[in-house]
Amino acid sequence: MTLGEFSFALSIVGALPYIWQIIRGGVRPERTTWFVWTLILALAVWSYEASGANDSVWFLVGDLVVTSVIFLLSLWRGRGGWTRLDISCLAVAGLSLLLWEMSHISLFTVWGTLLADAVALVPTIIKSLRDPDTESASTYLFSSVAALCGFVAVGQWNFTLLFYPAYLFLANFITALVVMVSKYQVSRLTTLEKS
Repeated sequence: MTLGEFSFALSIVGALPYIWQIIRGGVRPERTTWFVWTLILALAVWSYEASGANDSVWFLVGDLVVTSVIFLLSLWRGRGGWTRLDISCLAVAGLSLLLWEMSHISLFTVWGTLLADAVALVPTIIKSLRDPDTESASTYLFSSVAALCGFVAVGQWNFTLLFYPAYLFLANFITALVVMVSKYQVSRLTTLEKS
């Protein structure tokens, strides 16, 4: 098994508990976040293949499968989608994706992707701070490790192929930290209130 195939498997396995928690009603994914991420990953898979990526594309394919399933489940069990924040994030992400798709300048492609993904993450971060029990840190940690494997699987210094796995590593790791710290603070406050 190659490193890229391992990152694909890690993405799938790491998401199974999250998917199960959505079905059971514990995790409530943010619809806007998962919708935009699904679009970004579909474009990223196409872009990576066009850029000549081989083994490293498996990470993105795994992430696309997982993200698509979570988005579809979010339509049933998720949160958000029509608040001002959601609509604003969708608009900025849409413009960023348009910049990515229409630009033939690789720097604009990189920044368009990064901006769209980061803006899509905002509703999930805010929800995690307000209601951390609606998220699962373990999925973001698995995704972070899978992104790191995808980064290493590139096997060459190619900024276009390396930036997205590097960004996903950091974004997923930071999201996992936000969820864990928020859950810790809530449990600490609950313990203090009981004392």
